[in-house]
Amino acid sequence: MGIATRAFERRFELADFVRAEAADMKDGLLSIELVREIPDAMKPRKIEIGSGESRPIEVESRSSEQERQLESVDA
Repeated sequence: MGIATRAFERRFELADFVRAEAADMKDGLLSIELVREIPDAMKPRKIEIGSGESRPIEVESRSSEQERQLESVDA
């Protein structure tokens, strides 16, 4: 009696930010479509590099700890 005629179960643990989009069983072969969704906060981003002139940098959000550090540098 082969594995094809018996009931069986197999479990997989997916990596962080990976989800199963679809699954298909054809000719005894299981195909699973996986999608990797990386949060925007973890995606690489481009930072423009200036010509050496001093100018302020805009930051989307700062924590209170970052604000205290910036204040101590300015003082």
